[in-house]
Amino acid sequence: MIKGSHFKRVMLHVALMLGVVMLVISGSRALSQTREIDSLQYMLDRAKGEDRIDILLELSQAFLTISPERSIDYGKDALHEASGLERKKQQSQALITIGRGLYKQGQYEKALGYFQQAYTLGKEAGNKVMVARSNIHIGNVFAMLDQQEQALQYYKDAFKLNTNPQTNAQALSNIGNMFMKMNRPDSAHLYLKWAKEIRVKIRDDDGLAQSYNNLAVFYTRQGKPDKALSFYKDALKIRRQINDQSGIAEIYNNMALIYAEKEQYLKALDLLRKSQSIAREMGLGELLVTSNKLSSEIYARRNDYQQAYDYQKEYNQIQDSLLKQRTVGNINKLQSQYEVDTLRREKELLADKLSSYRTYEPAMYVLVFLLLAAIGYIILQYKNKLKNNKLLNEKNKKITEQNQRLEETLNIFYDSEKRRKAILKAIPDSMFVCNPAGQLLDFHSRSDDLNFLKSEVVLGRSMDDIFPDEFVKRAKAYMLKAQSVGEIYLFEFHQGKGDNISYYEARMGKSSEKEILFIIRDITERNKAKLELEKQIEFLQVLIDDIPVPIFYKNKDRIYLGCNKEFTRIIGKDKDQILGKTVYEVSYNEKAKEFDEKDKELLEKGGIQRYETSMKYADGGDREVIFYKTVFNDIDGSVGGLIGSIVDVTESKQYEKSLRESEQKMRELNATKDKFFSIIAHDLKTPFNAIMGFSNLLYDSYDSFDEEEKKEFIKNISEASDSTFKLLQNLLQWSRAQTGTIEMQPEIIDLSILVNENISVLKTHADNKNIKLQSHVDFGTTAYADANMITTVLRNFISNAIKFTYEKGHIEIFTEDSKNEVMVTVRDDGIGIDKDNVDKVFRIDKQFKKEGTASEQGTGLGLILCKEFIERNGGRIWVESEYEKGSDFKFSLPKSKSNPISNQQA
Repeated sequence: MIKGSHFKRVMLHVALMLGVVMLVISGSRALSQTREIDSLQYMLDRAKGEDRIDILLELSQAFLTISPERSIDYGKDALHEASGLERKKQQSQALITIGRGLYKQGQYEKALGYFQQAYTLGKEAGNKVMVARSNIHIGNVFAMLDQQEQALQYYKDAFKLNTNPQTNAQALSNIGNMFMKMNRPDSAHLYLKWAKEIRVKIRDDDGLAQSYNNLAVFYTRQGKPDKALSFYKDALKIRRQINDQSGIAEIYNNMALIYAEKEQYLKALDLLRKSQSIAREMGLGELLVTSNKLSSEIYARRNDYQQAYDYQKEYNQIQDSLLKQRTVGNINKLQSQYEVDTLRREKELLADKLSSYRTYEPAMYVLVFLLLAAIGYIILQYKNKLKNNKLLNEKNKKITEQNQRLEETLNIFYDSEKRRKAILKAIPDSMFVCNPAGQLLDFHSRSDDLNFLKSEVVLGRSMDDIFPDEFVKRAKAYMLKAQSVGEIYLFEFHQGKGDNISYYEARMGKSSEKEILFIIRDITERNKAKLELEKQIEFLQVLIDDIPVPIFYKNKDRIYLGCNKEFTRIIGKDKDQILGKTVYEVSYNEKAKEFDEKDKELLEKGGIQRYETSMKYADGGDREVIFYKTVFNDIDGSVGGLIGSIVDVTESKQYEKSLRESEQKMRELNATKDKFFSIIAHDLKTPFNAIMGFSNLLYDSYDSFDEEEKKEFIKNISEASDSTFKLLQNLLQWSRAQTGTIEMQPEIIDLSILVNENISVLKTHADNKNIKLQSHVDFGTTAYADANMITTVLRNFISNAIKFTYEKGHIEIFTEDSKNEVMVTVRDDGIGIDKDNVDKVFRIDKQFKKEGTASEQGTGLGLILCKEFIERNGGRIWVESEYEKGSDFKFSLPKSKSNPISNQQA
């Protein structure tokens, strides 16, 4: 009889096993179970294209809880047809349904592969829902394999995508389950309740059944069995409504566990029988394992040892079968893609590095190709050695077989002296027979073997007098065993010194009751070939290990044969974790598929392959790299594999970017210079010509004009002088800004005062065009900036608004406050700016000048000066305009010294 304390420990063990089954819940169903499968199959026969794929997916979902095997078949049909039509969303859905079916069957590694493919397709299609669902299912696999941290990360990633309430609830539910497994009950209860509340709101019956089930497991672990049973019954009610057979079986199993702990064994056994019936029918191996284990323990508790034995026996059989399907080690390796340990080193000065890189890069490419060629040659030599060694081994094998046949012949005809001697002479190896004392009775030596004497010299002598001590010592150690047991023994020995050492293999066995047969084979050439091969391999490895560029080579099946130290460094794995594996096993991430496809392409087409891509190094850095690959051939001329190298061009790309930025800056400087000379050559020249022309004409012919004409001349001279003065003022300020000679004196300024001052100065111009000029800036609206610079900006903004506004138009100035900045807007209802010219307004390298509504002229320099001043004060400047509807010229300023604004255009 099992003691109570032992039974409790067994119950705890079973509870943990059940927890593994029940805590990891697959994603929510896309198809209501109320739809008739027969109806779907009827529709399938008549559907085509995408409609047919959708029906196949629905059938796969429908069979998931009834027959996982049929669910997988329908999923594969859907995947095949979706791939043919290039429908990535439906491909992702099919991959997930196949994975879920495999997951139900306990084939976790295969399921993971399909979920990973679904994730990749979801990313490519930009489908956040499919990415989130894939993350959930990948997390489920890790959870089932007790990798809580990895599972939790996948669930969190799914929730962060915030796709839809149903997927969010599933992610929250699984996060709660993980916290439960990690013994964090407060966090677990919070997330499980959160998931349940969402499912109640959206009326997700299937998801709600999961939530009830999860809460039941939670209360079971908290030692509240009655509350757990209540939740199980709620879950069971929904599972029956939607005909979820696997879910029903799981609930029966968990309820049985609680009744067993309450010592209500008949209820527990009844539930277990129902669970086992469903599990056997659906092939739910994991569920059968836990169910049979619990049944065995309950029958043992009730002293029914025959039933206990039967259930334990079935438990062992299923458990062994499941263990063979699991490959936890390969899945654990997937977590390496999330490990990031160190930061990239600091970069040196751009000019020096650029110079050294440009000198180094072409030489490096040449070196890489030379090394690849050298390695290819070495690999070819290596394969030749392997082939020769193989031929030698085959020859030795044939000789061994021949010796074995001869030994058999000796055993049959050992009493026939004549036949025995004839056979001895036919053997190409050296051979002798001795008695148990070691005295030679017969001796045969190869005619070309100079290390052994002739038979007439050695017959009758002891082997101590003839053979090396090493041979004698080892031979005597086996002689007694060979004579008594009758087995064949093998050992090696050598003879000679220095460069004249010969190596031999000795085979010995009983030839008669009082005789022992020795066959000695010369293996010197074989050992030399072996040593030479080892030297070649060692040389190859030393060579590629010293190359500072990552090098790798694979066979034609794309399995790693070798690599150098630099390759292991960037991958972050030892060689024993790389060799013999595929790229998916070494680095299972979104790049693995790309690398493998490129390898396939190279092996099919041959030649040299070069392509640029990006990859994540083991130190966590994202690097821009160039792959150089080429194939090598076997001795028979067929493709044997590929050799590749990786050149890190991250810094080169950065240098190129810096050069482009410098080039852009130079273009802007040239444009600035051109603009400056244009203003001097044209914009200043024109008004001065007017001033000089009108003044000379007035001076030379003063008496010829009447008073009205004289006033008109003076007016023209005055306007030209005013325009020239403004231009010179802007030009002076702009040039000072460019040379950095303007001293900034930022302080807290009241924008309402500056706006009103500028309105007073410019009101006359506005009145001349009957334009209503109005400020809505409240007194006490402050900013942190240089008052003189902001005055210049406001004056230019308001002047431009007056210039480009029609008579009887409106101009308004107002501000908007936010936490860290204040925004100023000068709005007019004038001619506006068309969309092709909006981007040119604040750029000196793009010529944009336009006459005002009253033919007013401008220099095109004022707004450029405004941009310079606003950015110097840590603000932003931009324009929003629509042609013939007006413009909003805007700038923002920090509210205080401690709150600078990002210096970017909105």
